[in-house]
Amino acid sequence: MIYTWLSVFLCSFCVLALEISLTRTFSVLFRSPYVFLVVSVAVGGLGLGGMCASFRRLRAPADERAFHARLSLVSLLLALSIIAAVLILFATPLAPRLGGGGEVWVVILLPLVPFSLAGFFLASVFSHHAAAGGRLYFADLLGAAAACVAAIVLLRAFGGLNTQLLLACLAASSAFLLAGPAARRWGLATAASVVAIGAAALLGYNASRHAIDLPALTHASPDNPYIKPLFLEMADPRAGTRLVHTEWSTFARTDVAENAGTTSKFIWTDGDVPTEMVPFRGRLDDVAHLREFIGFLPYRLQRPERVLSIGPGGGLDVLLAILGHAGHVDAVEINPAIVPITERFREFYGDLYHRPDVSLFVEDGRSFVRRSQPSYDLIYMALAKTATVSTLGLALSENYLYTTEAFCDYLRHLHPDGCLALLLQEKIQIDRSLLTAVAALGRERGLSSHDASRHLVVLSLQEPFPPSAGPYRYLLLMRATPYTPETADRLLQEAQAVRLRPIFVPFRVEPAPYDSLMDTRLAPGELPLRFAETYPRFQGQLLDLSPATDDRPFYADFARYLHPQLAALLIGVALFSAAFVAAVLVWLRHGGAESATAGAREDAGAPGDDAAGWPVGVFVAYFAGLGIGFMAIEVVLIQKLMLFLGHPTRTLSVILFSLLLFGSMGSLYTQRWSAAETLRRVRVTALLLAVCVGTYSLILAPLLTQFLGWSLNARSLLTGVLLAPVGFLLGMPFPAAIRWLQPRCAMAIPALWGVNGVTSVLGSVLAVSLAKLAGYSATLAFGGAVYLGIAWLANRAPYPEPAPPSPAPPHTPGR
Repeated sequence: MIYTWLSVFLCSFCVLALEISLTRTFSVLFRSPYVFLVVSVAVGGLGLGGMCASFRRLRAPADERAFHARLSLVSLLLALSIIAAVLILFATPLAPRLGGGGEVWVVILLPLVPFSLAGFFLASVFSHHAAAGGRLYFADLLGAAAACVAAIVLLRAFGGLNTQLLLACLAASSAFLLAGPAARRWGLATAASVVAIGAAALLGYNASRHAIDLPALTHASPDNPYIKPLFLEMADPRAGTRLVHTEWSTFARTDVAENAGTTSKFIWTDGDVPTEMVPFRGRLDDVAHLREFIGFLPYRLQRPERVLSIGPGGGLDVLLAILGHAGHVDAVEINPAIVPITERFREFYGDLYHRPDVSLFVEDGRSFVRRSQPSYDLIYMALAKTATVSTLGLALSENYLYTTEAFCDYLRHLHPDGCLALLLQEKIQIDRSLLTAVAALGRERGLSSHDASRHLVVLSLQEPFPPSAGPYRYLLLMRATPYTPETADRLLQEAQAVRLRPIFVPFRVEPAPYDSLMDTRLAPGELPLRFAETYPRFQGQLLDLSPATDDRPFYADFARYLHPQLAALLIGVALFSAAFVAAVLVWLRHGGAESATAGAREDAGAPGDDAAGWPVGVFVAYFAGLGIGFMAIEVVLIQKLMLFLGHPTRTLSVILFSLLLFGSMGSLYTQRWSAAETLRRVRVTALLLAVCVGTYSLILAPLLTQFLGWSLNARSLLTGVLLAPVGFLLGMPFPAAIRWLQPRCAMAIPALWGVNGVTSVLGSVLAVSLAKLAGYSATLAFGGAVYLGIAWLANRAPYPEPAPPSPAPPHTPGR
């Protein structure tokens, strides 16, 4: 049995680590909706593999050695499929065409294969050893928890593609253990060892030669909405883009690129929104041209003593502060790869982050602001990012730096004459930010929209925008104290000196729709509509420019309801899940469970009931509910705790690791229950979980606020403690039901595993969709309601004793 547990641990480890590495790899090439689609389809393969295992389960192996040999073969195929996917996608003539037409389906469907094999493997093990379901699920969740921590190290050390080759090596090693010591099939063991050695050799070769890497997508059209701009730029010979350094992490892949015709270097985070690294040798006269840059305007208006720069990237924001004679700069960068990159190029950019008047912090900017004590003369953000679930694979467009609560935090950390400066690319982003600032001034200081508008200024470059401007086009200023006619005149004078266009300046430039800010008769909800009317309608609907909040932080999503891409994904996943569940129901009612229930059907009575009298539809709904409810709760807890931790890599290792670790403990605890009473206890467990989730939704936010000042290690420990009870309870219902089914309808277990796997994908997409429509608090309540439904389903199951088991077949020694 030890080999079975170890193989389950390794398989689960490989599955989650593969999901993380695929998410990181595809996030560099493609935009988030497409990545979400690819990863969702791939993970859905777990369910398909479970269904396939149901058909294979009808032909049970003769003995334990034969079963281990079957598992070894599946694990070997898993290793081969991972290697094949890497080579086909990134080492064949297909690679440059991945952004083209029909090749898109290869990207979507090829990763489906290894996940389907993993689903087949795990469903087969749970079906064959269902009586030990608590121990097996313990090994399953423990392997996933280990992958959360290991992924941080593996991605940093090997990168996305090489990590996948390493996982293939682990899968082949698992095949060797199952074939050799467990099954005594040494021919199969030899094949597994050859694959493991081959994967390791390919990994070593690629680590030194970089023969397999992410390609320039030469066959993608320049306006392809799914391709990241770095790889479109690399495919354009006129740009002359060349990568000179790459860093991987669980947060992002970070590339340093050089372009023809410029002396600067550009740091790309996941192939998007480059930040400039300007050559600097310590002489300010050499960078005097930056005084005419739009981002330098705040320093033309004041000489700040203390500056907070959020998202400084390659150091341009810090260089502007030094050029503006700032006294001290706190630079807060979320991307941990910036540290080794700036160390590598320290002579190129003047080693700005090691100056005595600069302090560099690697964490989420919003979390830093909430926990910091000092006040600032200037808070500066240029195209800043934040830690979100999208960096972990559950992609949408969250950004906690631009919510109403965030602007309130900024106001609380500004000196009386301080200013917040936001540099953004699109006007619609500036308009939403302006409305968010109005809402924050109203909440924090009780100001009307008219009075709040006196604190705000919007400027832009002259149109048409010059190509050299890049994404730095619009500037929003929010002062802690209101502008006066005199300060507005001085601002206009400085803006005109560097050829900036005033869009809104109180007292002086107040065109429509900004004049609606002065209309005190308008309700707060009407202001976003006035601004939305100035933009083209989207699918017949006005755009949504209402302020983002921490509960609905989708700052860059302007669709009034669900974005069409997310809606299409939700509909597609829902239809596939419904079809899959319907197929399982039909199969269990009329075919698949027949052999398992034939001996007890006379006692069971009604058609469609299993051997114990529990309707098939009840336990199909039970496992579907577990998939949906687990993911809804997990996604929301990650979001709510992310700002508290504030460190992107620590977020993954602490939050997911804690949920999975304590879930494995809860699973192991269920092994102490007798099989006959498992569902009785599930009723209590599900009710406790619903109560726990409801309590968290009420107390979590104010509770975490009290401990923001703690150190990162202390906050990590507190996060683990808070997640312990809900994680422990989440780990119980699945193995308990597996053990209850084993003496009654064991043939149904792989199919039900498949239902759980498919609906888990539905749960993640549904959670993000509900959060967009109603907020994360409502989504968490939905997850709790699902577990109330699970308690009701468990209550519907009758509890007669199972039929006595058939005599065990005689043992046949393996060959």
